[in-house]
Amino acid sequence: MFLTLFGKECKMMLKSYSYYIFVVVFVWFISSQLDGSLTEMEPPKPDQSYYGITYVQDEQLAMERKLAELSLDIYYGNFSTYPLGFIRNVKINESEKQQLQAIVEECSGKKFEDVLYEDLADYFKPVENEGVEEVMTRTSGCRVQVKESLTYEEFCIKMDQVCGIVGAGSAYEPEKMERGVSVPMSYEQAMEEYRLLLEKDHVTGAFGRLFCDYASVMLAILPVFPAMASILKDKRNKAREVIYARRASSLVILFSRYLACVAMMFLPVLIAAIVMQQPYLFHAKTLGLTADLFGFVKYAILWLLPEIMAVTATAFLIGELTNSIFGIFLQAVWAYGDLMSAATLVGGFGMRLVARWNTVGQTSYFEQLKGQFLTNRALYAVLSLLFVAVSALLYGKRRRNGGLLYGKVRKA
Repeated sequence: MFLTLFGKECKMMLKSYSYYIFVVVFVWFISSQLDGSLTEMEPPKPDQSYYGITYVQDEQLAMERKLAELSLDIYYGNFSTYPLGFIRNVKINESEKQQLQAIVEECSGKKFEDVLYEDLADYFKPVENEGVEEVMTRTSGCRVQVKESLTYEEFCIKMDQVCGIVGAGSAYEPEKMERGVSVPMSYEQAMEEYRLLLEKDHVTGAFGRLFCDYASVMLAILPVFPAMASILKDKRNKAREVIYARRASSLVILFSRYLACVAMMFLPVLIAAIVMQQPYLFHAKTLGLTADLFGFVKYAILWLLPEIMAVTATAFLIGELTNSIFGIFLQAVWAYGDLMSAATLVGGFGMRLVARWNTVGQTSYFEQLKGQFLTNRALYAVLSLLFVAVSALLYGKRRRNGGLLYGKVRKA
């Protein structure tokens, strides 16, 4: 009975316009994001001026770097903030400038002018023919010594005061320092990352994480449309009476429908992962590197499948409760809020629906957070099954009451 219903639901998905819209939009988006850059497969050279950045957990360094960043922003009178995920440049007035300078002086124990022309003297030295990478290296090396009596907790309170002046979404929100502080990567560190790229990620794993990062953005909202269409099709086709009379249990009917939705939506994601992995496999082969044939696929299953399950299960639950398209609005709010409230685009998994890793590599850092990532994905997988089980209970009650539950919920 279950397999028969599952097969029928899969066929029904193939007749749904919303499913094909899901496929087209997802394929268009993911193919436009991955640019096929393969430079990360090349080993770093000893004479490179820039090897990228790495993150270290060091409270003292974090305070020194953040104070240097604040001093430069005050000097230029401009702060970049992201209150709703979109950049907003904040120009400070003279009064705000004085308040911010006072915070720098309290943290450093020096006059603001001394901070600029002593601690940051190297930054202001003119450099000829300096490229973008050189500027990034020089800027990331800026530090301002904090006074010895200042604790990290007191420093975070001062940064909260900065946020109160320049607004939400600035780089001075204390939670943005939790991931560590970025420092220029040395040649030795770059070589270690390259070794991990080959031995731990087997090349394609690193690019697979980037693929999942982009894909997860769209999968936070797209699955709700085919899922909601599947839930509401009975009402649209006036098939409730037939379904209510079926001998199959409510749990079997709901789970077969849910699994069909998840399977049919994960299928194009899986195909896209296989197809988009091919250039990386080919290039690795030309360089004589051993690449994982299932690098993209493994990450797609671990990373993206639980997200599709969660979004679909939420749509099922809201659909059963309201018998309306309200679930689309709710999911859009959840997805947007989750994306916009992210403190970082690399890691910081926590309870986030959209797991971000917007970089190639940084394998050692991912290994540190791997347990947090797996816990996050397992939590959403379990939560999804719980939502479907509750949906089945609501569906069973509606079958027994002849659909009277809808009217009561919609009135409420």
